[in-house]
Amino acid sequence: MRGAGQTIQEELAMKAKRSASLVLLSLAASGALAQTKVAPPPIVPAPPRPVVFRPTRIKADEKPVVVETAREVVADNGLFQRVETTITFTNPNARVFEGELELPIPDGATVCGYALEVSGAMVPGVVCEKEEARTAFDNEKKRSVDPGLVEHVKGNVWKTRIYPLNPGAPRKAMVAYIAPVETPGAPEDLVVCERDGGDVFVGTRRSASERATSRAERLRRAQAATIYWDASMSRKGNVAADRNLLECLPETGAWDLVVFRNVVEAPIRFSDRSALLKAVDALVYDGGTCLAAVDRLAASAENAFVFTDERDEDAAAKRTAKVVKLGPGEKPPVEPKDGRLLAVAWAANRVQDLSVAASANKKELLALGRRYGVASPVTSLIVLDSLDQYLRYKIEPPKAMSFYDEWARRRAAEDDPIAAERAKTEHLSQLLSYWEERITWWNDPIPPKRTPKSGLFDGVANAFGGRRRASEDGLSAAAAMSVDDEAGAVNRAAERMSRASASAPRSMKAKTSRDGAAPRGAAPATITIAAWDPKTPYLKAIGAAADAYAEYLKQREAYGNSPAFYLDCAGWFFKAKARVLAVRILSNLSEMKLEDAGLWRTMGWRLREASAYDEAVETFRHVLEMRGEEPLSRRDLALVLTERGKAAFAAGDAAAAARDLAEAMALLHEAAFTPTARRSGRRGNDMQTSVMALEELNGLISWTDARAWPAGAKPTSPAMDRAFRRDLPLDLRIMLSWDTDETDVDLHVLEPDGEEAYYGHRRTSTGGFVSQDVTTGYGPEEYLRKEASKGVYRILANYFASHRQALTGAATVTATVYTGWGRKDEKRQILSFRLDKPKDKHPIGEVTIDGPNE
Repeated sequence: MRGAGQTIQEELAMKAKRSASLVLLSLAASGALAQTKVAPPPIVPAPPRPVVFRPTRIKADEKPVVVETAREVVADNGLFQRVETTITFTNPNARVFEGELELPIPDGATVCGYALEVSGAMVPGVVCEKEEARTAFDNEKKRSVDPGLVEHVKGNVWKTRIYPLNPGAPRKAMVAYIAPVETPGAPEDLVVCERDGGDVFVGTRRSASERATSRAERLRRAQAATIYWDASMSRKGNVAADRNLLECLPETGAWDLVVFRNVVEAPIRFSDRSALLKAVDALVYDGGTCLAAVDRLAASAENAFVFTDERDEDAAAKRTAKVVKLGPGEKPPVEPKDGRLLAVAWAANRVQDLSVAASANKKELLALGRRYGVASPVTSLIVLDSLDQYLRYKIEPPKAMSFYDEWARRRAAEDDPIAAERAKTEHLSQLLSYWEERITWWNDPIPPKRTPKSGLFDGVANAFGGRRRASEDGLSAAAAMSVDDEAGAVNRAAERMSRASASAPRSMKAKTSRDGAAPRGAAPATITIAAWDPKTPYLKAIGAAADAYAEYLKQREAYGNSPAFYLDCAGWFFKAKARVLAVRILSNLSEMKLEDAGLWRTMGWRLREASAYDEAVETFRHVLEMRGEEPLSRRDLALVLTERGKAAFAAGDAAAAARDLAEAMALLHEAAFTPTARRSGRRGNDMQTSVMALEELNGLISWTDARAWPAGAKPTSPAMDRAFRRDLPLDLRIMLSWDTDETDVDLHVLEPDGEEAYYGHRRTSTGGFVSQDVTTGYGPEEYLRKEASKGVYRILANYFASHRQALTGAATVTATVYTGWGRKDEKRQILSFRLDKPKDKHPIGEVTIDGPNE
């Protein structure tokens, strides 16, 4: 689907994954690609214009950030160019924004420079690991300072983020790339020689014979081959050149066509080229791209061709020039001139070759980036503007910075082991403080009765059958601790840590309860979740159609620019028991906004809700790759591994269960005990995921210990201090998480006697417990009942506020309701739904407790 103002020719020239739903695509390119019948045309030096990010929803009184660009060739040696694109952001709104822009660059080009305007001067960026750069950017943004970032997204698309964009004040960023050039009439025997420091590089044009290894030539010789064809949604309308390449095949042969989208489909054998082309022409383009599995299969195939926009198999063959680095004692063919273009081009070509297996080549890619300034899929370019910032994140500043020598001196003097130990001790002390709060509650859950109310349930009474509640005003003495109280608790916890290995705190000495060995039995319960019904016209049309999938494809033309469309439609197909189609539709979220962790999380949560565990595991593995600095990424993956592992155990596959559960325990241990570099800006927010991961780790260890495993099959649980080893079986546990950072969504529970549990009243008179209020992250928040009173518990989510500087949009929320948590009779239901804007609230459902088993 094309973006507004985009022509067919412009769409065909787009070589990167993109989403018409979240970006306005306006690309300058030649239409020749659609007409070519052989190999794709040579690289065109003129790049596409930048892609402007536009949120799907904006406030009525706000406008998108205005983006203007200017391109300049600043160096050209006849073989390569260095091109600098200056981007000017102007915020026309009355509040501070963050700027984000997706920037396609030409095929064969590599980003090799970045600078950001700080206090009127352009400050150069430096290369560092992608995760390290993103963590530094997010933390400094929350400190209201001036970071800038350029990172790889997919294919030849890069993203630049800057903060802050003050109202009415233009701000500039510069992104540079190096690319080969084709100069009409240039001599074929051109030789360029340059000296960069002590290294000498030689560049020459590649002859036609050196470029004869393209896919077109290989296809002409392919009497037998496996053809992997990407039929994902982002390829729709963008396959003409690849389809025409297939006409290079001989008229007859033996070819296996393997179509892949979110999954790899079974091969279909063709012996006639025209039949193969007819099958390709009839394909439906839908779903995300599962390239990792294809790579594994293609690597083992004797003669394989992969057709996808995710990568360019002809990248090396299409290079119009080659660069070699002379070794010691080698003489250059001509006298070298001082210059850096060839050095950077050599490094850029090496980066392109290594990026096919970027994770495995991370160390060399990082070294190339730091030496030559080139970015890669595993590195980014970041701008920081002070000595303290570069020291805080251990990032080396540009040597041109006035404080570089001081940075080098102070970094050399830093005692990193002590600093790391200090961070670990602080993390453990805070974790113990929050953990002891839970243990204290679990041992004595009934506080003095005082019952404030939020008033939210009064406004949604009809959603719960019109039932009303009685409550009394007041503020609980056991409500959330003040900042001073929390600080004191942490200090006291730190003192206890030194004694924890010798003896556990008194409140933790109670006997550990295994698999439901609580003081009494679990209460029988019924969970009633209010099914998410967005009441959209496209679902109504799909439900009324004779061919639901065909109608979905038709509705996609009108509504396919919204992530909500795919969430809703996938939910419909899951309910209709069309699981394969539901997973395919849901996988489109992975390509809506390039490498957006929030959308991937939403996709993973919805897959988990449908018990599509294999797909959910792969989704959360990708989230972990993208957001390894966030403990939530480990916890999400651990939870779905736990559920898949328990399902495998129930099915009698102890080996598979052990693998999943051992990995889940290791991930939960990391999420609980590893200090996070992420900083939310509000004390305690960063710790809640760790506390809940510890809660879940204890429960999983006890579940595993209570099972009868075949000899040698039981998974090994991670070692931890006994102060943290205590499982807390519960009658009722309710979890809430959301997909949007810097967002405040609150969990409210109305108990059977009319008392309300929420962040303003964290301990109820009958034993309810609410976790700390998370106001600046993804959650999670939880409500706990050790012994649930008989009656109905009503659950509500409230989108309290967004602290994001970007235009505010919807938050996708996932609620997980457990009864008998940590016991043999544990039950679980999950619901994903949307809160469109701050102050929206959604009645999640009800839990009916029939009464305790005495």
